Amino acid sequence: MRAGLNSIPKGQFEACRSVGLSRFYTYYDVILPQVVRRTVPPLTNEIVSLIKNSSIVSVMAIFDLTTEGRNIVSETAMPFEIWFTVAAYLFSTYTYVVRFIRLVRASLKSSTIDLT
Repeated sequence: MRAGLNSIPKGQFEACRSVGLSRFYTYYDVILPQVVRRTVPPLTNEIVSLIKNSSIVSVMAIFDLTTEGRNIVSETAMPFEIWFTVAAYLFSTYTYVVRFIRLVRASLKSSTIDLT
């Protein structure tokens, strides 16, 4: 978020000051929508990476799922069913994350004005 705030040109702050906006409304109406718009794509990439590479709220990561899948396959000798279940779980998890990201980006596109 700090990088997004630092990327806003100083002219935006000066323009707000010249029209008489208070500090609160400068940030609320002008600066923060631009900061959010600039920082959402990198943050969504971080969210996807975080879900892929770590355990979050007892959701197993890919490595954990494949390891457990291999263990279950060796015990049950049912590889198709196990790998299909693992793939379906991962696909559904990433599908929901991507849909949420698209929803956030669409709402940002429709709610903010491009000032660049």
